[in-house]
Amino acid sequence: SNLFVAVSGTASLYVNNGGRVSSAALTIGNSTGGSGEVNAAGTSTQVTASGPLQVGSEGYGRLTITGGAQVSSIGASIGTFPGSIGVASLSGSNSRWTDSGGSFRVGVGGNGTVSIASGARVFANTSLVGDGTTGEGIVSIDGTGSAWTNSQALYAGSLGEGSVVVSNGGTVSNTLSVVGATVGSSGTMEIRDATSSWTSSSYVIVGDSGTGTLHVKDAGSAS
Repeated sequence: SNLFVAVSGTASLYVNNGGRVSSAALTIGNSTGGSGEVNAAGTSTQVTASGPLQVGSEGYGRLTITGGAQVSSIGASIGTFPGSIGVASLSGSNSRWTDSGGSFRVGVGGNGTVSIASGARVFANTSLVGDGTTGEGIVSIDGTGSAWTNSQALYAGSLGEGSVVVSNGGTVSNTLSVVGATVGSSGTMEIRDATSSWTSSSYVIVGDSGTGTLHVKDAGSAS
């Protein structure tokens, strides 16, 4: 069955110390006025959605993954509809979010933020940051071992505003990438230092029909 954490009220779900929660779709902060949090912590802890996972559908949603916890979904959106706020924070070695189907979308119609730090990892197919015309998305990858791995494409500024920042040994990889894809969009990719890298195995377009900025500084690597 589907699981909703905070429809119009306030709710928190804590899964830790090897606990397991499974659902079809999982929505955190479903409606306007709703404020929901899911916190997954600890080795062997699992949160599994066999359908899409929304963090901030129309309300406020937060997903926190720490201490080696594992989250999986089939399609994901962070900050889905206008006025929504979605925040996903991952930290710690072996903390992982695997989105194995559909698209990983950050800032669709609302504001979406994803932070990947201290050795945490996100695995996705195609990712879109700033995916709707009213969407604002930010993804940061910070720290040695922190990684965002896309088996297919990465769009920074698909239809809206999208920003990706890689720092302190973080890595991002994908096949093709477009920074500033469509008319009216704005995309930024920033690789901040010598230990940080972005790898596209196919091609990169900066400013397709939108505005694109690629900033590689202090011996950072983009290839």
